[in-house]
Amino acid sequence: MEKIVFPFLVGVVFFAFWLTSSILNRLKSEHGEIYAEMGEPALIMNNTPKTMMSFQKFLMLRKFKVLNDTSLDKKCEVLFWLQIAWLPTILIVPFWLR
Repeated sequence: MEKIVFPFLVGVVFFAFWLTSSILNRLKSEHGEIYAEMGEPALIMNNTPKTMMSFQKFLMLRKFKVLNDTSLDKKCEVLFWLQIAWLPTILIVPFWLR
């Protein structure tokens, strides 16, 4: 079972990184004011607790809805639900694989 579950979870993590990077790039290019208000978050270089918390607030409070950006809206929705599903997954899988 581990031979299936572990690669799948690693794939989900890489997908989440790509999706987050894509969202941040879209915010930077199309909604610079909002991006600047969040402290210009990035995956690697400016990944401080403050900037990531501001990004999480943006995502979890669904502030992206007011921007009326269809592309951004779709990506943020996917990342929102991915994060909702991720927490129980990482809590359950270690006990399930015993």
